[in-house]
Amino acid sequence: MEAIRPEDIKRLSSLDDAGIRGGIHSKRTYLMALHDGSLWIFKHTGTEERDEIFVYLLAQKMFRGIVPEVRPAYVPKIGWGSAMRKVSGIPAGRVDGLHGYMHGNEEMQADLVAMLVLDYLIGNPDRHSNNWFLMHNDRLAAIDNGWAGEETTLPLSTVFQPADLAGLVRDEALWPKMLKMMLVLINDLTGRGDEARALAEKIDINQKDAVAMVRLWEPKLQRLARFVQTEASKLQKERVYIKPGEQAPAGSQVEEGPRGGHYYESEPVFPGFKRPQEHHAGAALLDDEAVVLSGQQSDIFIMALEELADTSAVFALASVSDPRMSDGPTRAAMKAHVSNAIAARLGEDMALPPGLSAASYVSKMLSSWAASSSDDNDDSIAMQLAASELFDVRSTPYIEEHPRAEYFREHEIGQRHLMRAKMVAQAMYDETQEFFKEHDIQELVLFRGMRWLDGAEPSEVQDVAWRAPSA
Repeated sequence: MEAIRPEDIKRLSSLDDAGIRGGIHSKRTYLMALHDGSLWIFKHTGTEERDEIFVYLLAQKMFRGIVPEVRPAYVPKIGWGSAMRKVSGIPAGRVDGLHGYMHGNEEMQADLVAMLVLDYLIGNPDRHSNNWFLMHNDRLAAIDNGWAGEETTLPLSTVFQPADLAGLVRDEALWPKMLKMMLVLINDLTGRGDEARALAEKIDINQKDAVAMVRLWEPKLQRLARFVQTEASKLQKERVYIKPGEQAPAGSQVEEGPRGGHYYESEPVFPGFKRPQEHHAGAALLDDEAVVLSGQQSDIFIMALEELADTSAVFALASVSDPRMSDGPTRAAMKAHVSNAIAARLGEDMALPPGLSAASYVSKMLSSWAASSSDDNDDSIAMQLAASELFDVRSTPYIEEHPRAEYFREHEIGQRHLMRAKMVAQAMYDETQEFFKEHDIQELVLFRGMRWLDGAEPSEVQDVAWRAPSA
């Protein structure tokens, strides 16, 4: 990749001086004009440059080239940074009738799908309406990708926000088509995780470790495929004609076809993927459904907690290859076990809305907290504020400065939400302390990224060996 050298640069201006607004917020970002007449956005933040280059190369290789050209650049008295070719389009957030632009424009639809999947795979939580552009050639451009790797596993609701902004999620004509496009892209990307990792290694990203960023390439694709499967089964139906002597399934509506035959509508499964289990993170299992946590399985987790005080035990633990550590029912049962144990401590004190059980509420709160600590999810913010106030520790600047923090502290509804979050956090603490005392655990090493969410495909204890300790 050819770098931009000092002799190539004609002028460097601050974004304020250049009159540029929207999508780029760093004070160490500049408008760079070259002698050949081209304009570039130069970044020198110390953290984002290599991510920008990596995402550009990845997009060129696998994602329809939706990221504008990025090159390394050296500016005297400033240093090395990344320069992205300035786009001439319009930010999506400023386009009136964005939904209409998508109709009949398959190139733009395919670009949007590519951007959604790219952001999901690289863990980019910063895709807002001012950093993806509609270009004059009816293509999209995804700029400002320096936050890649900030969130290892993004909630799918975050990933699909651009599609929601464009009104596609509610479009009965376009949404099924977008899902089919996504499935085609998923199939194309399956098995190419090593290519992405090799690309990250080649450009030596160390600051946010892009190699780890794309380590979950295949599990993420599997989770996304399951989502597509579920959404498609909701929206698309096919006619199943009833043969003589057969009966339609109970509860189905029978219609008469154009030639006098009778049929009912069924929801097809996309070829190549099994229908997902009817389970989601917000639905806690009953206690009797958690029996899959056999005594031996429970012993493995207890052994993990007891031995993690010795860091060397981490690598011994990684050799535990019990297949139950990574199968879906075991993960679901473990989550149910945790949710039910915490809910049992809360009793009837939660004052929950009608129809919402304590176990379901606990599962929802923990799922949101585990999904991200730096997004706009109310449950996640409430849990962090609750932990901060209960245990007298400082919240992160992101949470302290978040506009919703005032809502939780000053408004009646927000205060009730925060009160419930404190109850959950206190019950978690009490349950944990009791477990430690019961098993005489004096100290242990904490690890990040054990991943509560369904579909994240964790390998639980084996995964510990690949993640750095946070404490």
